[in-house]
Amino acid sequence: MFNEFLERVVYPLLDDLDTAVALKMKILMRNGEWDSAIAVRVDPSHYDCPERFFRDNQAVELLRKCSNLPSKVDKRAAAVELFHSAEKQCSRTNIRLQDLISNTNLVGYDERVYSYVKRVKSLVKGVLGALPKDLDAARFGPGATFHDRGVFITTLDKMSNRPTLTTDASWVTDLWGKTLWFRALASERPYLSSPMMVQGNRFTSVPKDATKDRGICIEPSLNLFYQLGTGSTMRKRLKRVGIDLEQGQTVHRRVACEGSLTGAFATIDLSSASDTVAKKLVQLLLPSDWFTLLDSLRSKKTLLDGKWYFLEKFSSMGNGFTFELETLLFLCLLWALDEDGLVPGVNLFVYGDDIIIPASYYEDAIAALRFFGFTPNPRKSFGSGYFRESCGGDFFFGRPVRAHYVKEIPCSPPEWIALANGLRRVVSNHNGGSFGLGPFHRAWAGCLAALPSDIRRLRGPQALGDSVVTDYEANWSVRWEGGIRYVRALVPVPRVLPLHHWSPATVLAGALLGCDSDGIAPRGVVTGHKQKWIPFS
Repeated sequence: MFNEFLERVVYPLLDDLDTAVALKMKILMRNGEWDSAIAVRVDPSHYDCPERFFRDNQAVELLRKCSNLPSKVDKRAAAVELFHSAEKQCSRTNIRLQDLISNTNLVGYDERVYSYVKRVKSLVKGVLGALPKDLDAARFGPGATFHDRGVFITTLDKMSNRPTLTTDASWVTDLWGKTLWFRALASERPYLSSPMMVQGNRFTSVPKDATKDRGICIEPSLNLFYQLGTGSTMRKRLKRVGIDLEQGQTVHRRVACEGSLTGAFATIDLSSASDTVAKKLVQLLLPSDWFTLLDSLRSKKTLLDGKWYFLEKFSSMGNGFTFELETLLFLCLLWALDEDGLVPGVNLFVYGDDIIIPASYYEDAIAALRFFGFTPNPRKSFGSGYFRESCGGDFFFGRPVRAHYVKEIPCSPPEWIALANGLRRVVSNHNGGSFGLGPFHRAWAGCLAALPSDIRRLRGPQALGDSVVTDYEANWSVRWEGGIRYVRALVPVPRVLPLHHWSPATVLAGALLGCDSDGIAPRGVVTGHKQKWIPFS
């Protein structure tokens, strides 16, 4: 399957991109030098032509995030190494910031530092406002928890299992005792209604790219339930000052495009941002009541390869408020550089660790972030030149140049369709919406050749996503019925678990949380795919 993929898609695309970089990538791949191939990068500052950069960038990025290349790299080991490296970085930050918290050993600091920190603290307090009176926005997440593992971890499954909790968060049991979740367990499974105390979260990793996995930490279920509620409150408070995280990615891509064209905005990306939010930084900048709340809900230890580690970071990816917290911190650290000249949502934009700031503040922003323990990624941060990137949008002089990434080798019809559509989409974006495939045509045709003939004919509009092969309207597979146009598509058949799988009290509690009365479909679990006519006018 891998060699077929190379012959059908990769080699034709590299040939048709027709650049020296593409040729180099093909030679490395043909010689099996995968570690060398995935290490190749292109620097946008070395280009003055969007088209040339687009082609070279596509050549080197096509397989960089592919998790199942025949590479010799131990990707999980790389994720573990990064975990320990980030902890060491946080430890150094904690030692340095402790002086600012305790006002001791302040040699080397001057009045500008105190004044700046004071401004940041004031801004953080203003954004957060008063503590929420309750945590009624608490909710379940879609994934695993410390104790809930495997495929079948739906909301109803989580509500049927014994919850887990850290000791510092034990105060939430009073809140939890008022929920239908607790009442269902107490009435039907009383032996599970007393939370299991655990020391913290557990480390795991998920595919990130061809060189390393992404480390995440799986939280205890009750901690996560209330972390998500707290994160929702923080999200609402951020929106009040102009940072709308629901629309953030779209806004960032628009402003990054403008920045690449005019040079007015700089984009900044941080390496391992969430893993380098040191606990002393949060203690320094947050109001004491908010710090106490977040500190009680977070996990202070991580289980990794059978060993518990006390954490130097405040929270990791997997914690329900990490994204909102890092957005808040980066926003206020940069806003405080100039409270009059910088306006969130107008010329200062933050979405997690994706930052956009006027180019004139770029150097000061980098210095401030470094001082508080963060590492700006020089390969993905841009304060000058023609290139900007933010939130999945890459732009060269106003033109989209983001490459298409193959994250897994396709091995089924839906995956071949997704690859074909991805190739068309990226060249269409680059060409301002044009449907012509240009140098991507043979690779696109190779994807279609891998499909059974009946599925290959399922052509339709881009609006139907990867249920159809995106194509010109003249090639769509359609029929008309009752004045409505239908497009034939390939749709997944989810596995639906009937509600009698769970107890009546659990089902009632789930219904009030919005669970479907027709049954529960576990995330990502399908029994197959079928062809179906979908209405599209």
